[in-house]
Amino acid sequence: MIKKKYIPTPIVEKKKRKKVKVVENLETRRLSTLYVIWRFLVYFARIQYRKFTGKSDVQKTATQLREIFEEFGGFWVKAGQILALRTDLFPDEVCDELRSLQYEALGFPFHIARSTIESELGAPIGKIF
Repeated sequence: MIKKKYIPTPIVEKKKRKKVKVVENLETRRLSTLYVIWRFLVYFARIQYRKFTGKSDVQKTATQLREIFEEFGGFWVKAGQILALRTDLFPDEVCDELRSLQYEALGFPFHIARSTIESELGAPIGKIF
């Protein structure tokens, strides 16, 4: 048994941790470059429109950016996590919202993970481990 003094303190207490939201129909996202560019252009156009009309809402803007990264998935979630660290470039509201990509990212069902691992290994998991 490990001595208690060697057990690290969890970052978030287990009781306070939110359950991971598992999305059943989370497909492998193959986004075209044009679609990604289009989504970001629309996002930045909305920011400019809000600034022009004087209805700038940093929190709403931050939430929309996080949702875009979640929609794109994979690499983009990781990019959002890294951008969350750049408090020198972005307002605190944006960094706080993007930080949620680290702890509240969408999950996917085990059968998808299992089939991906087995296809990469070329054999059933039980046969290898």
